[in-house]
Amino acid sequence: MHNDDINIAIAEYCGWHPHPDNDKREQKFWTLGGTGYGLPNGVAKPVAAIPYIFDDIRGDIGGLPNYCNDLNAMHEAEKFLEGGYNWNKYTDILGKLCHYKPNIHNLRSFANIIVSASAKQRAEAFLKTIGKWEE
Repeated sequence: MHNDDINIAIAEYCGWHPHPDNDKREQKFWTLGGTGYGLPNGVAKPVAAIPYIFDDIRGDIGGLPNYCNDLNAMHEAEKFLEGGYNWNKYTDILGKLCHYKPNIHNLRSFANIIVSASAKQRAEAFLKTIGKWEE
């Protein structure tokens, strides 16, 4: 998968939607929450877009979080998996991506391996966990 595809798949799982006022050829604006026209608390559609849209004047394209290269963004995404089966599945997959070998490494090594995983490795493990990874 390309980085853009990875970022979009994770963002959509975390509640981001393409903004309905997008140019049909390019999804430049996104909203977080709701159905694309604003947040659940009733924020107006121009203000809900990332970046903001004011009277059809669009500023710099901020776009979605860069999950492939930003550990902080991946940390926020990981919160959607915490607790239960998905979290255990995620850490197992992440361990395999980071070359953890249970017959060689101990539990302390596993923790060190997981903590030092890159954003890209975390993004891949995330998508494999939720069944959205494409080879």
